[in-house]
Amino acid sequence: MQIRIQGTTSMYCVHCGADGAATFCAKCGQRQELLVAEESPSSKSSDSIVEAADNEAVMIEAVIHWTESIQYETVLASEDARNRITLAARDSRQGVTGEDLLAVFDAVSPIGFSLVKLSKVILPICDKLGLKTDRHATEVFFAPPGRVLLATLCALAAKSLMIAEVHQDIDKCSLTAALPSTLITNCGKLHLLLEESDGCVQVSVATTISAQWYDWGKSKRLIAEIFAAINSDLHHQQSDQHAA
Repeated sequence: MQIRIQGTTSMYCVHCGADGAATFCAKCGQRQELLVAEESPSSKSSDSIVEAADNEAVMIEAVIHWTESIQYETVLASEDARNRITLAARDSRQGVTGEDLLAVFDAVSPIGFSLVKLSKVILPICDKLGLKTDRHATEVFFAPPGRVLLATLCALAAKSLMIAEVHQDIDKCSLTAALPSTLITNCGKLHLLLEESDGCVQVSVATTISAQWYDWGKSKRLIAEIFAAINSDLHHQQSDQHAA
């Protein structure tokens, strides 16, 4: 609803009558419907006012810096963030995996079937039967959510862990990466959940190693190394920010 007084336009909520309502009413949260009986200069003015309000809302969203967002795509849209991830990946060193050894054995073995393909069939069955190793740990970081997410991505890149799945919510981001097998452990999955709350970010890290009850400390070491890498990267980000 619009009330004109000496050439000015005052916006009132059509639902509760609150002042200052444009596209949405700040008091009741209802969307303002435009009731136009006929095309007139006043109706055109109404459309212009609502369109300007929508454009202003878009501009306000664009002002939010990537460091204050826990959205995966928003962080990756920053060139600075992508550069840090690229640098972290350059320092990574991926050793020989169990799959590599099985592939070599398949190339020279006379048994007639592929151990690599066999393992890909057996391991998911073992997970469903409960034959697996699960580890979980949580740590809280008092830093902007975008910087914590970037530090997490850099930690994964430094270990050559490729992200397979991303699930996004308003105040949380879930990442899943594949864990390659080693000489003593089978392959598995790494799950990370970042939750923003009250000026801090809680990071939960969980691992699943398929088809074995024990992983000889691999999951525990990996989780500790990821948390240490996040802390280190956050420290470097803060130092770079002060230097800039």
